[in-house]
Amino acid sequence: MGESELIVHFDSEVQLVEFSEYAGRQWRALGLPALLLGLRGELGSGKTTWVRGLLRGLGYDGRVPSPTYTLLEQYVFPDLTIVHLDLYRLAVEWPERAPRLDRACDLTLTFRYAGPTGRDIELNARSEPGIEALRVASDAASK
Repeated sequence: MGESELIVHFDSEVQLVEFSEYAGRQWRALGLPALLLGLRGELGSGKTTWVRGLLRGLGYDGRVPSPTYTLLEQYVFPDLTIVHLDLYRLAVEWPERAPRLDRACDLTLTFRYAGPTGRDIELNARSEPGIEALRVASDAASK
C-alpha cells in the first residue's frame, strides 16, 4: 500500500468548515474505524476550525475551544469519543515533532496559508482506514 495524497484549496473559512462538516457526516455514515489524525500547520492556519467543522458533521453541537491552553479537549458521543490534543505548550504541537505519533497517524492534514483568507490542506493517508477517509475527503472536495 502506497501513500495516497490529496491537496484541497479553500478560498474562505466557510469553505473549509463545509468541507470538514461533510467529511464528518460521511465518515460517520460509513462507520469508519477509529482514526488517528495528525494536524500540522502554523498557528492560526485552520486546524481548530477544521476540527470544529468535523465535530459538527459528526453531530456535536456544543462549544469547541482550541486545546492550546488545556492541552486536551474530549468530545463523547454514544458510540464514539473524539480527543483533540494540542501539545504546543509542551513544544510538540505537530505530529512530526513526535516521530512515534507521526508514524502512527492514519491520515495527516497539513494546513497552509494561501493568501489572506485562503487555505490549502494537503491530506496524506498511510493506512487502509486512512485511504478510505481520504476517498471521502476527495468526494467532499469535488462538491
